[in-house]
Parts: sequence; C-alpha cells; structure tokens
Amino acid sequence: MGLRTFTLLGGLASVMLAQPKITYVVDAAAGVGVTALSAPDPRFDGVLEGFLQNPRSRMPSLDGVRPYLLIIMNGSTGAVARIGVRHEISYAGRPPIVWMQTLIEPDLAPLLQPGASLLAFQGVQNGAAGAVVASPREMDHLASVLAGAQEVVVTLDAVIFGSGLIVGPDKNGAATRYEAEQRAARDMLAGLQRLKLGGDGRQTLQGYLSQLAGLAPRRSLPLPDTSRDDAFNYQSRQRDLARFLVTRGLDLDGCIAQLASADARMKDLHR
Repeated sequence: MGLRTFTLLGGLASVMLAQPKITYVVDAAAGVGVTALSAPDPRFDGVLEGFLQNPRSRMPSLDGVRPYLLIIMNGSTGAVARIGVRHEISYAGRPPIVWMQTLIEPDLAPLLQPGASLLAFQGVQNGAAGAVVASPREMDHLASVLAGAQEVVVTLDAVIFGSGLIVGPDKNGAATRYEAEQRAARDMLAGLQRLKLGGDGRQTLQGYLSQLAGLAPRRSLPLPDTSRDDAFNYQSRQRDLARFLVTRGLDLDGCIAQLASADARMKDLHR
C-alpha cells in the first residue's frame, strides 16, 4: 500500500504572511492498525478537544501550531514502544530545518497501549490518562519558526512495536536508538542478576544504581543525528532507568522484577 499525502494551501495569517504549504505523509502504519490524524481529518478536532479538556492537561493556545500536530491512535492489538515524527521545514532563500522527534515510553511502561492515543509535536509531553502538557513560551517559539516557512512536510516516520516490528521509512533512525536502549535495559537487568548471585563482589544495589544514575553521556554525532549515536543512547537509557528505580525505592528483587516484567510484557502484547 502506498503512502497517501494530503496538502493544505492556506490563506493569509493574521500577520499577513501566507500560510506555508503543508503536506502530510501519515499512512505508514495504517496497515498494522496505527492511525495518524492530521488537521484535515474530520475526526481531528474532536479528538484534540478531548486532550485539551482533560483536567490534568496544561496546554497554551495551539493556534500557531495546530496544522502541524499529529494525533497517533493505536488501533492494533500490540503495544507501541517508539514513534518517530518528522517535520521538514523549507524556507525561501534560507537553509531548511528538520525537526526529528522520537517519542519513547515513560519509565518502563509501553508508550502506547492498544486503544490509546497521544498528541505528537515538539515540546508536548503526554502524561497519564490522556493528559498533555506544554510550555507557552516554547509553543510561541515553534509557531514563530513555522510562520516564516514556505513549505512544511509532516511525516509519521516510524512506529516500533514492543515485538520489534518496525513500520515506516524511519529517516530519524528511531530503530537504531531503540535497539541501543533495549540492549541497555537488558544489560542492566543482567547486572542486577549478577548482584543477586554475588558475582560483583562487594558492590551493593545502591552503588550499582548510583553509578549508572550519575552517567553523563556525551554525543559523538552532531544534532540532529543523535538517534544514531549508539553509545549516547545506550548510556542515556541506563542513566534514566537507574534514576527511575532509585525513585521507586525498590530492593534488589524489586528492581529485577521491574526490568524483567517490562521486557516480557512488551514482547507478549504483540504475539
């Protein structure tokens, strides 16, 4: 099935600048049950309003960025682990800008369970129970960047399931990042299991987690190529997981159970 594109040719904005030509390439994952709603879709406004009316949501006005949002809906039977979204922004007489966004799961929970949806855009954080949060200052800045554009291509770039299934062109390199992060989690689980067996001598759980939580990963590739920076993503994932486990206050068995069950759950949901 080929990709379907939609194009909006806008009128005049309030500052008398022509709205950029906007092209949506959003059907990459439709064949596996994941839908990306863009502004031309008649369902878009109703679903977006549901996010905004959530009592836990904290969102500024989206007037300047609304045409560039995507709502990702998981209609499959599998948990989604990563979503890649791409905005290619072209200007007249200026170099283009590419925004590469990879949405990852919070802590050890799947990013998008079957039947769930999220709002995808730079600077938007998706919280529990459909809540969305964004900074007014950041949204204003992003709107100003987009206002001067000649053309914007909004793409659902990749959908990665917990099973390892990857759909979409993945120009962002989300799959490469996911592989590094999965390896980091499994190596961390193996390290905890060695601790339990006494194979790390006098090292304690606190010492092990503190060491990882204190990692300061350095990029070996310039932005926006960070998704393909294997060592950076590996260390970043171990740091973030260690900090999460520290905040939970779990003992060694509890830490092992958290990592092991998350790994098994992500695989089982898409069988």
